[in-house]
Amino acid sequence: MRVLGIDPSLTATGWCIYDSEQSGSRLCEKWGEIESDSKLPEPVRYRSIQLALRQVILDTNPDYVAIETPIFKASFSEGMYALFVCAQQVLYELRQDVVFLSVTLAKGFARERTTYPDGWKIGKTEMMAFVKTELGLAKLRVKDNNRADAYILACMGARFWAFESGKILQSDLSEYENRSFTHTHTFTRGKKAGKTEKKGIIHRENERYFKWSQVAHGNEREVAKIINESPQGTRLPKVEKSRKPRSVSRHKPAEGIAPASPDGFIDTELLDRWSAK
Repeated sequence: MRVLGIDPSLTATGWCIYDSEQSGSRLCEKWGEIESDSKLPEPVRYRSIQLALRQVILDTNPDYVAIETPIFKASFSEGMYALFVCAQQVLYELRQDVVFLSVTLAKGFARERTTYPDGWKIGKTEMMAFVKTELGLAKLRVKDNNRADAYILACMGARFWAFESGKILQSDLSEYENRSFTHTHTFTRGKKAGKTEKKGIIHRENERYFKWSQVAHGNEREVAKIINESPQGTRLPKVEKSRKPRSVSRHKPAEGIAPASPDGFIDTELLDRWSAK
């Protein structure tokens, strides 16, 4: 099974083709980045990344895809979500089956497959160390961190898609994979007592994973409905509302503002009176 891992980034989107049928350094068939010029307008950068990602998929022809989801309420989270949606548009257009994996899931997956203790914080250094050991590499450059993240996403994605497609059973999953893919929780107390929540990815099709290869081609050309009406055609008749008479202000109005009578019209008598003052 060949899985494309995607680590979206506006400066350098990491990607990796993971082949689950290989071993050692051959697990990673190829990897790289998609870079965009920071001097270009953002719409141009997003579009250029879309086109480049499309070409990567056409060139590599993966069986499945795994992509990292953005972290909300983080630095530039709105921009990262926009890039995430741009990537989804390409995956939908090319009918690629995709699973969404958070950075937390990816870190947990890497932790389980290393010797780091449970309380150890997994960061970029530890993620890269895992990939370096997994592939038997002599070294990894600091700038290779996006490729390393893409590799881990592809690796975990391959395990999910193997389980989803029936190539491996639930008994073949590791403890962390089982919890991530199949977790359910039944409440025993409170208002939700007896209710079961299915939080594992396998229970959340069309939310955490999509089998877009099953969608017929042509539907991506559908457009939203355009409402085209004149303002006169949508204007509602004005309803007269009864209201209590306004009390006359005892304060002198601001300069240039004519005093008004209780009915809302300019009162010439009041205007003369204020002018005399």
